[in-house]
Amino acid sequence: MVGVGRVADEELTLPRMQTASLLLLFLLTLASALLVSLPFALSVLAGGVVAVVSFRLAGADVLRLLATISAQPDPEGRQAMARQGQRGYLVKFWLRLLVIALVLLVLIKGRLVDVFGLLVGLSTVALAITFVALSVVGRSIFRGRR
Repeated sequence: MVGVGRVADEELTLPRMQTASLLLLFLLTLASALLVSLPFALSVLAGGVVAVVSFRLAGADVLRLLATISAQPDPEGRQAMARQGQRGYLVKFWLRLLVIALVLLVLIKGRLVDVFGLLVGLSTVALAITFVALSVVGRSIFRGRR
């Protein structure tokens, strides 16, 4: 069981998830351009860019919050900083969600994108995380059988 934790620590990192998201976005956009149409592919790209940028900003906010909390020398200071940081993180989260909603509203209402392509693009981060997690689980299972 120790080996499984070690594999997860090495392979389930935020940068790996972000890289996998960008790679998957590239592949989905390319496949869409080749198999469906260029407007559909551009819609996939638009949705993917929204999802990947949001994921990167959220990740940076979490890392910044954790760094701020861990820099506090005493437990009481860490708790106070955690409460304050949590409020700030939630405000940023809701603002980011509002911006995403406005961007999607403009794209959809302005008929600038194919809605199904946009949905495919918006799914890239979730799909990338799923693929990376399944990859780690699969490797752990097969390493355990040796």
